[in-house]
Amino acid sequence: MDNIKKVAFITEPRKHKALKFVLENYISILPEEWDCSVHGIVRGNLDYIKTVIDSSSIISLASSKSRITFKNLNVSNLEHEDESHLSKTEKFWDELGGDLLLKFECDTMLCPTSEYKVEDFEHFDFIGGYWGAQLYQPIDDLYPSLKPGGAYSPPYKGPQVLPMNGALSLRKRDVMIDIIRKHLNEYTALDKPYVDDYFFSEYVTKPTTREVITFSIDNGYVSPLDMKAPFGVHKPWNNKGGAWDDIKSVCEGIETLRNLQIIEET
Repeated sequence: MDNIKKVAFITEPRKHKALKFVLENYISILPEEWDCSVHGIVRGNLDYIKTVIDSSSIISLASSKSRITFKNLNVSNLEHEDESHLSKTEKFWDELGGDLLLKFECDTMLCPTSEYKVEDFEHFDFIGGYWGAQLYQPIDDLYPSLKPGGAYSPPYKGPQVLPMNGALSLRKRDVMIDIIRKHLNEYTALDKPYVDDYFFSEYVTKPTTREVITFSIDNGYVSPLDMKAPFGVHKPWNNKGGAWDDIKSVCEGIETLRNLQIIEET
């Protein structure tokens, strides 16, 4: 994917203790061609983010590997629903400044010793970990406990779609914009879940389950049959699928990430 601009970005409206650790993790593991962008909000954390970005360890990593930038979203509040609505606007994706985009959050990280690299997933339009097995029907037979009637049988009776979680996700900007233009009005009229993860998952070609869990283990819901470190993880300590013990043994630094899940008051 030569001449493709690549940007890893995080939208963080809080003073999150894990921000520095997470930025160091992504900058150190992603290849040099990946820039990094940190988004903050008017009320609450702009000075905090600037302090983190200006720390010596971040400056050292960024100067030798990738460019790190700061973006003020010019909003005073950004709850989960607000962020989902923002992510369903063309303007949001247009302004990110990249063709290939890796979204991450303060409860995600890349596994340092994983054999999988970001370039292994760059051909996907959208890939992320499974969004929550207790809510959605799974789509293959790898994990019987997730099938209807299994240990994690979902009560949700909506479309047979297994959404991918956007917390750690790789996306093509043009595909996101195209989906918004073609499908947002239709999707909104059907009164489906507001979360942008579900919206985009419904209109892309789905990766296989094996590809998804190779990219990210999400909320500890599923663990590969032959456990190797995935490319990354999102909040695996939730352990609702019993994968925590497996994951922490193969993804160095994951317990540090869990211990840093602290939000300072604004």
